[in-house]
Amino acid sequence: MSNYLNLSRRDRDRHIYRIIPITRLYELFDTRTNVLVNPQKWEDPFENVLLHTIFPRVGLFGQCWTRHTASDAMWRIYSPNSCGVRIRTRLRVLVNSLGRPLRGTRALAFIGGVKYLSQKELIRFVTHSVSNDKLQDPSQQARTLLVKRLAFRHEREVRLLLANAQDIGDQDRIAYAMNPKELVDQIMIDPRLAKEHADRLREEIRRRTGFKGSILRSLLYTLPPELSRLAHREKPRIQPPNEKY
Repeated sequence: MSNYLNLSRRDRDRHIYRIIPITRLYELFDTRTNVLVNPQKWEDPFENVLLHTIFPRVGLFGQCWTRHTASDAMWRIYSPNSCGVRIRTRLRVLVNSLGRPLRGTRALAFIGGVKYLSQKELIRFVTHSVSNDKLQDPSQQARTLLVKRLAFRHEREVRLLLANAQDIGDQDRIAYAMNPKELVDQIMIDPRLAKEHADRLREEIRRRTGFKGSILRSLLYTLPPELSRLAHREKPRIQPPNEKY
């Protein structure tokens, strides 16, 4: 059984990203655990209500990432107060970090790309899944969490999923042990944070986490040097026309 759903072989070593509050970053390094939540806690009510009718969500947990390297929408949604950071990893590293702690259990780890469907396509997907009785298969259960409406396609989402986890987690969340210095290979600071504040936050992150990788401030709103020079070039004075009466 493949751990990769809706993903090509080339995708497995691609970078994926997750924007989280700075407090969550410190928790990740302090506790050395990553947390997956029950899908019923996700925000899209259509997704939860429709797919919840298929089967009880017992033993299914997930975590959402994105393929976006730079997205104004993602920063504004997940870092509304400019206090978030973006962590980066690779798909293979993320799913392997979950797979190792599951050895000796019935639980299975998956990582998959979300498909964005019209409402009709989404209902057809659910109907087909139920009518063919595919949901005894953990990978098919996981696939039900890899469809969303077209309104969410800006997210370009990838989801880390855990199935058959009834015996190792509570109903709301599950935390598994991992090494954050192996999982995270880059930290990006919110682009709306002033440079001097970003510099101070960078030093604080180093001190609090011991992270040795690159910690950058996103340049999403920074002009490239060529345009910056143009913007700061002294504007020529416009001589008023000679007026004759």
